[in-house]
Formats: sequence, C-alpha cells, structure tokens
Amino acid sequence: MRTANRSFSRTRFAGFYFLFQGLLVGAWWILLWALPESRADFRPPGASEVELLAFAAPDLFLLVLGSVAAGGLALTQSSWAMPLGWLVAGAMDYATLYCIAWAALRGGGWVSVVAMAPAALLST
Repeated sequence: MRTANRSFSRTRFAGFYFLFQGLLVGAWWILLWALPESRADFRPPGASEVELLAFAAPDLFLLVLGSVAAGGLALTQSSWAMPLGWLVAGAMDYATLYCIAWAALRGGGWVSVVAMAPAALLST
C-alpha cells in the first residue's frame, strides 16, 4: 500500500508490531510488580505467586528485549530481523502453550491464556 510516497511493507508492519509487543509485555510486568493484587487474575487456583513470577526473567529477556530488538532490526531491514523474529515467535508460542497446560491442569487462570494467545498468533 502506498500513501504519500511511503510504502508500508510487511517488514515495516512486523517491525512496529514487535516493538509494540515488547513494550506491552514490559508494561504488563510493570503492572504485576506495581500492583501485586493484579497477579491473582493471571494465576490458576492453587498456584503461588512464585510460579507466576518465575516467568519474569525469560519474559523480560526473550519477549521484551527480543521483541524490541527484532522490531528495530526489521525497521532497519537487517538480515538478523527474521531469525530473531522467529526466535521471539517460538518463545511466545512456547509460553502460550505452557499457560494453556498450566490453566488446564490447575483448572483455571485462563486470563493468562487470553492475554497470550493473540500475541502468539500475531508473532507467528
């Protein structure tokens, strides 16, 4: 699509999407740290806060930093954008499948799945 002599390619869309995803995941973790009472919505019944917080380091490293880096690389049309994008997509898919299994086995906590599924779909 061309608008005012600018092309909005799939590469640019992917770049902006991954930047947005990284910022959104980062904001979600800030919310969880700033408002500990919000954590209960994302945990299945019987799961401790430690189980949820164990996702922080991998999420911050792979999903936040990885998404922002993939987005920046896509916008600069680096050859590293696609491999990093696929790494982030795989991490997002794995985390989503883990949340599905966690919610199914514990009998609740589906809010985490609802939050993760769109990101997994759009990343992949």
